[in-house]
Amino acid sequence: MKIHEKYTEALKTFNRFITVSDWAQRVCELYPGLLVKAEKEAEAHKNDTTGLREIAARISSLLSAGNFENVSIDDNERPRKVKYLTSEEQQSNQEKELNDDIEPITRFEIINQAKNKLKIFEAYRIEEFKNIQKGFKEFFSLDFELDHAQALLDRESQGRHHPDNLQLMFKYHNEKKSNKL
Repeated sequence: MKIHEKYTEALKTFNRFITVSDWAQRVCELYPGLLVKAEKEAEAHKNDTTGLREIAARISSLLSAGNFENVSIDDNERPRKVKYLTSEEQQSNQEKELNDDIEPITRFEIINQAKNKLKIFEAYRIEEFKNIQKGFKEFFSLDFELDHAQALLDRESQGRHHPDNLQLMFKYHNEKKSNKL
């Protein structure tokens, strides 16, 4: 078994996000021969280091180079955390990313189809909502967004693009709401 495969096998023993140092410790527990070899190499370095640090640095380097398949990196925290993704988790992540990528297109299509069905008065009401939103931004520096109360992409109960379904919300609150009611 190659070294990077041993690293991957050690990561598979966790079912949650972990730090690279936790991962390196597990490698040392499962493959003590790698630690012995890394300790010998660490002795030859000018800087004061250990075998565990060497293994963690190697894992981190391989991780940064993208040499691990099925490994998810959470860069939101420091130190960054990693997790091994099963095939099901990887497929689920890919589906979510695809849905996130096509969501603006789907939203655009729903709105365009609805525009063709709106009565003149309903289209006028939507334009007035937009003007009110612009006025809040221009005159009061309030960052409101025009939002659909019942989300257009809500999986349980899809809303429609109609003035009766519009509301003004602060940008922060609209981001929290996302595609929910």
